[in-house]
Formats: sequence, structure tokens, C-alpha cells
Amino acid sequence: MCEYERFTGQLIDGVGPVLLFFTIWPVLSHERIKVVILEKPEQSCPCKKFCFDSLRLCFKIRHIMSQFFEIHPDNPQKRLIHQAVEIIHNGGIVVYPTDSSYAIGCHLGDKAAMEKIRRIRQVDDKHHFTLVCSDLSEISTYAKVSNADYRLLKSLTPGPYTFLLKATGEVPRRLMHPKRRMIGIRVVGDPIVHALLAELGQPIMSSTLIMPGNDTPETDALEIRDRLEHEVDLIIDGGNCGYEATTVINLVETPPQVMRKGKGTEHGLD
Repeated sequence: MCEYERFTGQLIDGVGPVLLFFTIWPVLSHERIKVVILEKPEQSCPCKKFCFDSLRLCFKIRHIMSQFFEIHPDNPQKRLIHQAVEIIHNGGIVVYPTDSSYAIGCHLGDKAAMEKIRRIRQVDDKHHFTLVCSDLSEISTYAKVSNADYRLLKSLTPGPYTFLLKATGEVPRRLMHPKRRMIGIRVVGDPIVHALLAELGQPIMSSTLIMPGNDTPETDALEIRDRLEHEVDLIIDGGNCGYEATTVINLVETPPQVMRKGKGTEHGLD
């Protein structure tokens, strides 16, 4: 087979016929997709370009199909982590494994991506997102942590817990509880998540991936791809995850209150 495989005459979201050239670059990526639009882009298209380096960069057609990365759960491939973070930086929605279940997330403060996640999960604007942080020091950037809170956080992180804390000014207002200015915080005990956060340099705005009509989170990346390959930009397969949500602990209250029982034990909260 020649280097390029051409597809013609395809109509995508009203843009017009396109040619898709797939080039395999073994070192740089799984596949680079060059897109050439045969007709002028619509006036409403914000990118105003005729050619794009990759499919996901085009506003009008990046939703055609998700990218699917198989990342080693213990030794994440740096190349794939870098590509995943590029997708997040470019406004992409990512499904990724955690120490409790699969989650769905995006760049911190990306309003459009946040609203799309709400549509995928079919939740309203009262649903609050969680900031998945790399460590305790990053938590202190986004949440107000007392000495007692710090001791509890240190004993329970990383782990399958979500902590409700008072938000600092670094948190976008739309992520906070509207009256109490609280924010959910997590530190995940998963090597893939650690690698993503180290490359990204900031928290991931995240929600447990529970599909409409289900009571438990998604656990299998292949099944997630079957359902969401046209809805999200990237699915990371890190193996099967658990099906329990996190234990939610409200640290704004004194003493701390368990708001939801989940995978994390309540040992040490008394």
C-alpha cells in the first residue's frame, strides 16, 4: 500500500467534500491526519483555514471519531501522554482511568468542554466538577486548607476520595458551589493520571463517567469507545477500572462529614 490512502466525496457536518490523507509516522504519533477541504470553509467556521495538521484541530470535523490510546497502567508511554495533553490543551474532552473508575475531563476553566461533558452525562448546571490535582501542594493553590484538613488529606491521599473545601480565587466561579464557594478536590493514586498531570502542569476538571440511566461508573474502555467515540476527543485505555465512585468528604464542616460512601474507607475520620 502506498503512503497515503485517499477518501473522497465525504460530507461532514455541512462543510462539503473532503479528502482525508492518512500518514503513518511511527516515531511521532500513531497516525497523523491531514485534512484538505475542497470547498471554502463556512463563514461561521472560527478557524478559517483550508488545511489542518490533524483531524482533531478542525472545529467542524474533529468530532468524527475519538482517538484511542492504549497506555500502560504502570509505565505510561511518554509519547502518548504528551499527545493526550496536547488534546486537552486544544479543548479536547478526555476519558481516562482513575483509582476508582473511569472519569471524563477537560482543561481547567474550558466552558465549552464543560458544557459538552454535562450534555454527555445529561446533568444540569447544578452538577459540580472535581479538580483532579497532582499532590497536596497543588491542592493549596485551589482550596483553603487548615492544619487539621492537611493532616487528614495527607493520610488519605492519594486515594479514592473527593474532598469538599473552600475554594480560593484561582478557581473559576462557575466551578464553585454558588452559595458556599466550595470545590471538589481529588488526588488520584494512578500512574497514568500522575503522568498526565505532570505534563499538563495544572489540574484536570473532571467528573465520574456515569452514563445516563446508569447508577455505576463505566469500567471498560472498549465499551466506552462504542458509546462515546463520536462524542469525546480521546479515550485512554488503561485496563479495566473499578465500578465504585469516590467517597465524598465535606471538610468545610466541623467535624468532617461523609457526604457519599464510596470506594474509600471511612477509617481515620473519627
